[in-house]
Formats: sequence, structure tokens, C-alpha cells
Amino acid sequence: MVDVTKPLRDGAYILIGIGVMTFQKSQVRRVELTKQFEAQRKQLEGQATEAREQIGKLVKGVEERWEPVLKQIEARLDDLEKRLPDQAATVVKQARAVQADLVQRLNPNAA
Repeated sequence: MVDVTKPLRDGAYILIGIGVMTFQKSQVRRVELTKQFEAQRKQLEGQATEAREQIGKLVKGVEERWEPVLKQIEARLDDLEKRLPDQAATVVKQARAVQADLVQRLNPNAA
């Protein structure tokens, strides 16, 4: 009779070996993907930081350019308010107070 236990045992060992190698290969790939993900995450964080800085500079530049215009508008509103009748001047004062409050709430750093 032919003994099939040795070939079956060898086949089982081969299958187990292939399974172990596959598992090890998947672990190596997992480590590679983790490193790749970390590198991409760091790069993205750097780009986001740079974008935040650029946007901050842009906003500051706009605020600096817009400030003289706002002061000029405020001065003209002051002149207009002085020439209005009392009731109308009161309404304009209230509207400007609401506007100032909104500006302060939206931008606490605003003067």
C-alpha cells in the first residue's frame, strides 16, 4: 500500500509556510503603508500651516487697507449725524452701536 501521510504532511507544511509568509508580507506592507500615511499626514499638516499663515497675512493686509476707508466713512457719518434732526440722529447712533457690537463679536481683536 502506498503511504500518503508523508506527502500530505509535506503539503500541510508547505501550506503553513505559505500562510506564514503571506502574513509576514502583509505585516511588512502594513508598516510601509503606515509610514507612507504618516509622511503624507505630516506634509498635509505643513501645507495647512502654511495656508493658515498666508490667509492670516492676507486678512491682515486687507484690514490694513480697509481701515482708512472705514475711518473716512465713520468721519462722514459723524458729520451727517450732526446735521440730522434729533430723532434721526438717535436712530443713526443706535444703528452704529449695533454695527460696532457686531464687528466686536465677529472680530474680538478689532479696535
